[in-house]
Amino acid sequence: MEEIGPGLTATSVATCPAGETAVSGGYEVLPVANITVVTSLGGPGSEDLTAWAVRAFIHGTTVGTVQAFVNCAVTTP
Repeated sequence: MEEIGPGLTATSVATCPAGETAVSGGYEVLPVANITVVTSLGGPGSEDLTAWAVRAFIHGTTVGTVQAFVNCAVTTP
């Protein structure tokens, strides 16, 4: 979980264990009303298939948090 200061952005990254690939992911932001998710990337189609990253911006004068989640699968060559 990453804290976001007023008017700033923050990035949270969730990483898969060694030998696993990110297949999907998501995020939680608090407070919901004051945060804009800028990007949510990972899994198939991304450069790094081992993590899910979320970047968020907070509006106003409050402090918020962003937390990335990743769902991983065992990969075989």
